[in-house]
Amino acid sequence: MDFNFSNAGQANPPSVTRPANTSRTARVTRPSQNPDNGRNEQISPPSFRTKDDYEHAKDAAFKRFDSEWDARKKALERAKDYYDYQADHSNGAAKDQWKAKKEQTDRQMDELDDQKDAAKDVLKKKWND
Repeated sequence: MDFNFSNAGQANPPSVTRPANTSRTARVTRPSQNPDNGRNEQISPPSFRTKDDYEHAKDAAFKRFDSEWDARKKALERAKDYYDYQADHSNGAAKDQWKAKKEQTDRQMDELDDQKDAAKDVLKKKWND
């Protein structure tokens, strides 16, 4: 950046010249983290300029929600498949341990479905859906 200080004492601000090949990009800022440490408080969705903006944000929130929960479920499914593979290729007590881990993962998947349903209800309330 080049600055022109020749008219520093005048009322007009100094002029700034930019090279011709420099482009200005928009700055994207993220909202600050909520300091409530995960407390479950009723938070209303932000206000939007148009109904279309609201619908886009709502759709994005629901897609993000579904993708996060699907990722959790897929991780449990991968663990379950791993335990099943290990049980198939083990004998004796080791096989029983792998089967027990697989059953525990099955229970975790059931709990995850219940947790997802509860979280989805909260999300629907947040977006007045």
